[in-house]
Amino acid sequence: MLIVVSIFCSPALLGSPMFLFLTVLSFLEACFSSAITPKMIVDSICERKTISYKGYMIQLFAEQFLAGAEVIVLLVMAYDRYVAICKPLRYSSIMNWRLCGILVGVS
Repeated sequence: MLIVVSIFCSPALLGSPMFLFLTVLSFLEACFSSAITPKMIVDSICERKTISYKGYMIQLFAEQFLAGAEVIVLLVMAYDRYVAICKPLRYSSIMNWRLCGILVGVS
């Protein structure tokens, strides 16, 4: 969450698509950690380590959904770097804010 706050507080970093993708990736990682960690902490403290089927399915869905979204954001970041390296003169016209918004929305 520190990465998200520092990018939003710095106006120079906010204008780059790469930092937008980095913010989304950091936010997804924070959500991923908060979906898995609480049950692990409770299980390490308590003697009885059970989970209901509904709770298990919710935790599994959250884990798979957020991990898939992270992979898509990493793929988008790789595409952004590909365009920046291979087509540097057309980078700003290819990676406009509309396309960045669509790519983040897909993830």
